[in-house]
Formats: sequence, structure tokens, C-alpha cells
Amino acid sequence: MNQKNKRIPALDGMRAISILLVIGAHLKHSDLFSSLLPSYIYFDGTLGVGVFFTISGFLITTLMLKEENSKGKINLKNFYIRRFLRLMPVYYAFLIVLVIIDYFTIVDITWCQYLSSLTYTKNFFCGSWIDGHLWSLAVEEQFYLVWPLIFYFVPKKYRIKIAVALVIVAPIFRLYFYFTKQGNLLVFSFFSNMDCLMIGCLVAYIYFKEYKIIDLLNKLPQGLVRFVALGLIFFSSLIQYLLLFGFFTVPFNKTVQSIAVGILIVSYSLQPKGWSYNFLNLKFITYIGVLSYSIYLWQQPLLVPSGFYGKENPIITTFPYSVFVIAIVSILSYELLEKYFFKLKKKFK
Repeated sequence: MNQKNKRIPALDGMRAISILLVIGAHLKHSDLFSSLLPSYIYFDGTLGVGVFFTISGFLITTLMLKEENSKGKINLKNFYIRRFLRLMPVYYAFLIVLVIIDYFTIVDITWCQYLSSLTYTKNFFCGSWIDGHLWSLAVEEQFYLVWPLIFYFVPKKYRIKIAVALVIVAPIFRLYFYFTKQGNLLVFSFFSNMDCLMIGCLVAYIYFKEYKIIDLLNKLPQGLVRFVALGLIFFSSLIQYLLLFGFFTVPFNKTVQSIAVGILIVSYSLQPKGWSYNFLNLKFITYIGVLSYSIYLWQQPLLVPSGFYGKENPIITTFPYSVFVIAIVSILSYELLEKYFFKLKKKFK
């Protein structure tokens, strides 16, 4: 069973579901949609971001393992150049748009906000609604900075131990931030989210190195495996929404959900079939997943509360126009910007 060079198309579908959860959560704050939506309908945007983190940890670690396997060592310089070309052009384009919004509207974006955006430290300080979503990109950039250095400099036998240690420590950080009433750090800090990323890294190791648990999982009925994983995700999200069992959900919800996402990743890679796999690989679903980075960046200025831009918000920020504009802008962003830099990125493989 050689899993090393197989692509997992279902990951784009998982990204699509994740970004739709984020959009749904943010739409609840926006003009008109909030009044149309029954209060009992809940979009778990935090879950969506957590899925992104786990997928990122999995993909980055898989790429580094492949490079190490073929070349003996990863090329740090090329890694960081590839990350720059993948993420920064569209990110900087978004920051330029923020400057325009700052200049031409009543929205006041402070120098502190610009600084935290430029330095990828939005998860620690100076965020408002219009740029607050950059916190998750800051977490990912901090991961991209630290994990490859660990991968490069730390002996192989210690990597998994470090990843496991970080998974164990993250719930402790969440409990500490919870009891010390540091809500922003509880939600946004790298320390509160690193288990989501590290579980993705551990899943990559298990998958790429073909640990025995892979054979065990492969022998199980995959429909049952996926049902249990999705059930864990659903019920952990539900009890969080209902504010039940806070002593469990605060420290362990993200960990449980990330493990379940990791199980789904492995299941879809081992046996690429089944109704959920087929759904995640529908063309329009995978395209939403491909667009997810651009969608995530551009949605925030368009999904705003009443009066955000003045007495009356522009019509393009009112549902359903806002969703249509997000789709158009994201497609243009991907087709004109992201794709161009994808080609440049290939030179640094």
C-alpha cells in the first residue's frame, strides 16, 4: 500500500465545507441575513477554521516528508519562497483595499491594525471586524515559520514527540486562558490552536510512514468510520453551541474535532469512494474549496453589521448581493492573482 504520491481530492471538498461554515457564521452579523435566519440555525465558524488548520498541518508535513524522502533534506529557502508566493500576493492586495476603505469611508483602521496585519500578529493584538479574520492566517504563518525549522534542525526521532507534546499542552493553555478570563487569547492565540495544526502533522506522519494503525483503519467499514468521525464533530459542536459541559468543551473540543478531521482525511485517502467522498468531489464543491483562501480574505469587508460604513451600508454589503460579490471577487482573485503566482511557485520545488 503506497500512499506517498496519491492526491486526496476530498481535501478541497473539506475546505469548501469549512469556508461555508465561516461565511454562514459571519453572515449572521450582516445586513438583512441576520433577520431572515431563525435563531436556532447555527454555523460553527470556529470549527471551519479548525478544519483549515488540521488540513494545513497535514499538507505541509506531507510535502516536507516527500521532499525529505526524495532529496534527503528539505530546502528551507525554497519552502519559505513557495509559502510567500502562495499566500502573500493576494494578502497584500487585500491590505491595499483596506487602505482604500480607510481613506474613503468612515471606517477607521489604526496604524496598530496595519502593523499587526503586516507582521502576521493579528491573533495577539489590534484587530477589529474588518481585519479581525486575519487572526487565523497569523496562526498559520506562525506555524509555517516554526514547524519547518523544527523539521529541519531537530533529529527525526524527536519530531513526533514534539508534535504530541504540543497537542497535549494546547488544552492546558485553553484552560488557563479561560480561567484567567483572557477571551481573545483563548480563541485566537497560536497556543490555543496549535493542537489542530499538530494533529494534522501527526496524521501526515501516520499516513506517509504507513504505520500499522493505517492497515487497521483500512480493514474497518469506512462508512462506519466516517459516520463516527462526523458524529464526533457534530456533537462536539452542538454541546459547545448549547453551552453544555464547559469543563470539557473549553479544553478538548478542538482536539476532538481535529482528531475526527484527521480520521476523515485518512479514510478518504485509503478508500476514495462512498457518498460523502463523492459529494466532497463534486466539481462545484471542489471549486469552492480551491477558492477558499480568496473567499476567506475578501468576505470580511462585505459581511458587515448595519451602519458599519455609515448610516446606510452599500447595497453590495446586503444579503444576497454580498454573497454574489464575494463569489465574483474571489474568482477574479484566484484566476488573476493566485494562479499567476502558482506558476512562479513551481520554480522552487
